[in-house]
Amino acid sequence: MLSAKDVMVSPVITVTPDETVEQVAQKIVTHHLGGMPVVDQGGKLLGMVTERALLHMVHDQSVSQGVVADYMTKNVVSVDADQTISEAVSQIVDHGVTRLPVTCEGNVVGMISRREVLRRACEELTHRSQRDRLRNLQAV
Repeated sequence: MLSAKDVMVSPVITVTPDETVEQVAQKIVTHHLGGMPVVDQGGKLLGMVTERALLHMVHDQSVSQGVVADYMTKNVVSVDADQTISEAVSQIVDHGVTRLPVTCEGNVVGMISRREVLRRACEELTHRSQRDRLRNLQAV
């Protein structure tokens, strides 16, 4: 069975808690991201900041100059790199999130998004279909 590390996207673009909301919004726009993990200098997961939350923040002019530590989500749902992809999908569905940080000993090592899981599932279905066609041809 596939594990989170088999499906995750890595390396991950992260932010630190002392970055301004404006700096983080610029990173999200530049890199076409929906959210980023907030990490300490050692790479430990501290929180998450999303495109949706940033939209609310930059709309309020006083917040746009604040730092991410003041506005990040602190209770982050994450998955360990060795957990199965099925466990990761359960976390995504159960918590209604679009992306999960993947950690190893508390450090962020990757990200899994709903889209990445679907892409991988489509690849698997395509391979399975091709194997079935090949078996059918060999049976003839």
